[in-house]
Order: sequence, then C-alpha cells, then structure tokens
Amino acid sequence: MTIVFLDGKFLDEAEAKISIFDRGFLYGDGLFTTILVTEGTPQFLERHISRLTTHCQSYGLKAPTINPAWATELIATNHAHKGNWRLKLIVTGSDHVIMTLEPYTPKNGPVRCALYPEPFVHPLAQYKTLANIGRFRLLQYGLDHGFDDAISCTEGGILLEASFANLFWIEGKTFYTPSRKLPLYFGLTLELAIEKAQKKGLIIQEVEATVDEIGEDAALFCTNSLHGAIAVQQLGERPLVV
Repeated sequence: MTIVFLDGKFLDEAEAKISIFDRGFLYGDGLFTTILVTEGTPQFLERHISRLTTHCQSYGLKAPTINPAWATELIATNHAHKGNWRLKLIVTGSDHVIMTLEPYTPKNGPVRCALYPEPFVHPLAQYKTLANIGRFRLLQYGLDHGFDDAISCTEGGILLEASFANLFWIEGKTFYTPSRKLPLYFGLTLELAIEKAQKKGLIIQEVEATVDEIGEDAALFCTNSLHGAIAVQQLGERPLVV
C-alpha cells in the first residue's frame, strides 16, 4: 500500500482522486518539483519548496503554503527510511497540492547522448510544467537511436538541455553552462553545482554554444536533482573526455 498526500490529507493511492475537470488533467496546467530522498532525508527540501513557490507566482498559479513536515510524514508513513526515493511535489492549475513517493534507482554513468535533429523549443521551458510529454519524446528519441538520452538545441544549433537534466561542462578553471536566458529549465541542482564551482574558484560562464564550441579537453555533465552530475562520454557523433 502506497500513501500519497492530497490537499492536506494522507491517503491510500487508490483513494486519492481529483476531478476530471482539473486544469492539470485537462491542459497540463500545473507545476512540480522532484526531490531525492536518501535514507529518509529529502535533499534540499526547503530550497525546492521556495523555488516552486516562486515559480507558481511568476507562472500565474496560486502559490500554496507548503509545510516541509508534510514530506517528513509522507516518508514515515511509507516507511521510506532506507535507500533512495523520488518525492514529487505538484501544484495543479485548480489549486491542488499533491505529493507522491516512489523508490528510485540512481542512474549510473557515464552516458551517451544523441542530438535531437530538429529545433526543440517550448514557450514555457523555464518551468517544470505538467505538460511534459515533449521531454519524454526527447528521451525516447535518444533511446530509439541507441543512446541513453538526447540533447535539445535551438534552430541555430545552440545547446539547451537533456530530456530531464541540465548541461554543464568544465574546461580548465572555467565552468560553462547554457545561459538561463535560453528556452530551458535552469534547475536547482545546476544552481547548486554553480555554487560549488564558485567555492572551488572556478569562473562561471553562462553561454550560447554549439557542440563544436565545446573545447576538446572539456568534461561534459548532465545534472538533475535525482542523479546529481553524470559524465557524458558521447554527444551525437562526438566522443568526449570522461
């Protein structure tokens, strides 16, 4: 039996229901964040909640008050104190607040990433919306072509992101990442990676770069809140330093 959180109540997943007219169901109108739970502890929970609240405000959703204790209780109720778990926090366009919790097996690296052959630009790319099917299709393209994932680009070939992960690369003492001004989701884990790089004295550069503009000695990584940073050993036809 899996327990989920819905609008202040902890319910068996079979009992948790929302209306078929909910805007999240009808239009994908809603936002979410995904949090890694390790040995019963949600990682960077309050920063995830703060970021989701800020995004609700700028997106135009009613920003709910989210109590971090709800996540703690959900973990305890599901006896999720061992191993890794995926905690998903959702706010729908009809003002529902939902939390789900599932076991998670971390992805092993390094990985190989295809380049998606067409421009892949979404007008709400800077948000984690429930209208997420495009990202799954991006991932499936990579899998169908013998890769682990795929990277999206603009019409001009500027690198954006993987299906569910940001990109960064390190060359010498410089940390590069696609600019947050581009149509992409600039994730919390990327922000944390930047903070860590700054503490190590690296120069941070947000850039608009094509594959060919990544240096030969650069080490490229995909990063998100679940698997952290994973090395990319191949990008399209190009092998990379690992």
